[in-house]
Amino acid sequence: MRNYYRKSIVALSILVNLLYFISPANAVGIEYTLNPQSLEIQNGSSMINITANQSPHYQFYDITNDSIVNHFWMLNVFEYLDLDNDGTFSSQNDTMIAPLVSLNSLDWAFKNFISESDSGFISKLEFDIRGASRFNPIQPNLEVSIHNVLSVAKQNELNLTISLNGWTWKNADSKFVLAIVLARSSDDNSTSVPVINEHNGKIGFANGYLAYNKRASYNNFTSNVNVSIAGETEQHDGALVYFCLPNYEDTTLSYTITLGLLEANQVNYTTATSTTSITYTTTTTSRLIDSNRLLSVSIGATVLIGVIIVLFLKNQGS
Repeated sequence: MRNYYRKSIVALSILVNLLYFISPANAVGIEYTLNPQSLEIQNGSSMINITANQSPHYQFYDITNDSIVNHFWMLNVFEYLDLDNDGTFSSQNDTMIAPLVSLNSLDWAFKNFISESDSGFISKLEFDIRGASRFNPIQPNLEVSIHNVLSVAKQNELNLTISLNGWTWKNADSKFVLAIVLARSSDDNSTSVPVINEHNGKIGFANGYLAYNKRASYNNFTSNVNVSIAGETEQHDGALVYFCLPNYEDTTLSYTITLGLLEANQVNYTTATSTTSITYTTTTTSRLIDSNRLLSVSIGATVLIGVIIVLFLKNQGS
């Protein structure tokens, strides 16, 4: 009889370990699946889906509470004259210099994947999403690149460095706007306008946030970036946000933002610069569990089951 209970302890411990291992919310390594125009990434309990058949569209949510999905996509870019000299764009007070360029008009592709490994699992992942203009004569040389960085150290965050070059300026005194959309969706999958809360470089929406750097860099200089919430999109499918950037002339402008979930710790970030050579790799996946955490759960479960069985045997003998 005692051998039977010992075997029960072992079997139940194995079962606890197995359940913990297969639980997607407890995955420690980064797992990703790359398709021609989409990318799915799991980093712990955070799930990120990116589509690039049009302008890159990011969907991110916590898989333990997937009733709310956060959305981010880049809408268009354009020049404007800041007539009221407040550093932001307003359609009532400033003048947009036509034509604006819809970022859906660019050819987008996933490029340059590189990963770092630690104890057999992916601990850091970097990749680019690059868009090149295909329309003439509207900004035929425009190129946009998004350098993405995520790590297991900050599972609820994704850093994006947006680079712009090849813009043909119409006016030497004009400034530049990158228009993005923040939205939310639920079970019906249609996006809607979220409640927006902006404070000190951080825009909260749905159960996510966008943290933005207040400086952009170009030609070895940095310049102020002003952000304004511009109401709803024309389609009423999200909140429109303008990033008002400097005239970066004929150089490349780089600007960093962070997407994250509100459950994450306070954001700490700086402008990202990358000088490391990135090489392309094929799709790679990894899902392993932190050995220390797994061991703790295993020991705790075994002790608990053992105590229960000992008490049971004492009751049987009394």
